[in-house]
Order: sequence, then C-alpha cells, then structure tokens
Amino acid sequence: MPPVTLSRRRLLTAAALGASGLALPGCDAFDGLLGSGERVRGVLAGANSLTYRAQRWLIGADALALHLNPLQEAIQPEGQCAFAGLLPKMQAVAAALPVPVIAKEVGSGITEATGRRLLDAGIRILDTAGVGGTSWARIEAQRADDLAIGELFAGWGVPTPESIRQLRRIDGVTIIGSGGLRTGVDVAKAIALGAHLGGLAQPFLEAAIDSPERVVARIDRVVRELKIAMFCVGARTVSDLRSVPIRKESLR
Repeated sequence: MPPVTLSRRRLLTAAALGASGLALPGCDAFDGLLGSGERVRGVLAGANSLTYRAQRWLIGADALALHLNPLQEAIQPEGQCAFAGLLPKMQAVAAALPVPVIAKEVGSGITEATGRRLLDAGIRILDTAGVGGTSWARIEAQRADDLAIGELFAGWGVPTPESIRQLRRIDGVTIIGSGGLRTGVDVAKAIALGAHLGGLAQPFLEAAIDSPERVVARIDRVVRELKIAMFCVGARTVSDLRSVPIRKESLR
C-alpha cells in the first residue's frame, strides 16, 4: 500500500502515540540521540528528557504523555511495578521539557485527589481514561492465562463520567475525557460534564485495520456527530457546550 499523507489542517485533531519506547531502540540512527551514559528507560521506571527527545525525532511530538498504569503492570506477565517515588520524577520531567506533559491513566480513571497532586507537580493536562473503555486488566490477564483475575479487576477504578466530574473541580487543569468514548455524541457528553477535549481510540484503530482513508472518514464522522449534538443543544462553541446542563439518564 502506498504511503498516505494526511493533512493536519484538514483533520483538526491531535493524535497520541502509546508505548513508543518499544519502538525507539530498533530505529535507525537512534544511537545518535544518546549522550554519554544515557540509556532508554521506561517512563514509569524513571522518565527523563531522552524519552521526549527520541519521540520528537521519531514523530515530531508536541507533548509527552506519561501513562499511569499500575493495574496493567501488576497483572501483565512482564509487568514492572517500580512506582515508588514516581511523582517527583514526573515533576522533574515536567520542569525540564519545553513542551506540555500529560498524565494519562490507562483504564482506571483519575480522582480529584490524584489530579491535585499532579497539578502541584506541574502537570496541568490530565487524561481520565476511566473505567468504561478497554480493560487492560482483561487483556493482560488473558496474556497471563489467568482470566479470573482479569474479571475481578475489570471494573477497578473510577468510571469516566465520574472522573471528569471530579477533575472539573480543579482550577488550572485541562481535562481530556477518555475511556469508552465511541461517537461524537459521547464526546459531547464528556465536554458537557467538564472535559475540554474528548479522546477516542477503538473506533480509529478498527478503521485503521482497513485503510488510512477509513480512519479519515471515521474522524469526519465523529466531528459531524459532535457538531449535530452541539447544534441540538444550542452550543455554538466547545466552551458553550461545557455549560450545557446534562442529565444522568443521557449518560447511558
């Protein structure tokens, strides 16, 4: 299949690359990014500016997302559970980099208390990734041949709507509402609850199996759905949508 160039201006979306550290050591010329004594290290084990510099070289990254995935690491066969002293390390990364740092959960949501600690550490963009989306507990349990533990922890954490509500009470943070969003209507609900942006993955990954063109079509579809929902509630802008009343029944 020939390469496809997608216009950033046309799509008006941002894309996040997960687990890029897995790709970096195998890239040609990656050694040229390494200074004396530096080594690639997993973000959770001790993130440093090298991770961002490598991503900047690889994909032109405009930000660095630090994934908070203790449940996933605890269940996966090769999981790394060295989370002690993580927050000061994240604070150091946020202070050192010239771009924003995002704290992103991986299926269990972020509480208000955790959000405030992250803000105090200089991290002002929070991605909820709450309960309701992909269950990495189930996925890792299947890989570990222990389906029972995956089912036990499948609902562990804070559901996406509740995570957004809690984080909305924190002044000075940007909230990415993610975790189970599939349509533009879901994005509208997340924004009405208090998110500034909506994050989706599964619909686009499903389309990407077929072709890049299908990904573009799916993005266009989500945007159209969001615009229709905004029109129907009288919201001219995303800021207007954040002030639209929302009923619990509409979250189903």
